[in-house]
Amino acid sequence: MHLKQVTFLLDQYNIKFYQISSDNQSISTQQKYPVEKEKKEQSKYYLKQKISIMDTIYVRVKRENMTIFFVCRTTDSIESLRKRLVTFYKVQNTDMRLFLGDRLLDPTSNIYDQDVKNNSLLILKLRAKNQLEWEE
Repeated sequence: MHLKQVTFLLDQYNIKFYQISSDNQSISTQQKYPVEKEKKEQSKYYLKQKISIMDTIYVRVKRENMTIFFVCRTTDSIESLRKRLVTFYKVQNTDMRLFLGDRLLDPTSNIYDQDVKNNSLLILKLRAKNQLEWEE
């Protein structure tokens, strides 16, 4: 969300907001007229909803001829994404590996730390049953 959009949104609900000048040196504060309590509560809810949408991304997980689309937060772990894949592949999540390009994703870190962006394509590799080797 750009600064202009945030400024408009806050201005629309008469909320105090900060505006950064173009030289990034000075910050000015603007106070709008007070509004009724009910409208203020609605605006807080609306802003929280907008902020939560900002950290939500879409991820595609592909294996052979099947692509699965997920909506997830940037704070979700790679392990949680693998757990969601269990329902589609009927394999334990420890027998799955997710790759972003050629790089193996660490299951203990979150999506943001692994530099997974919106609409990224993740490649899923499974371990063959009763074998130690992974798919190619």
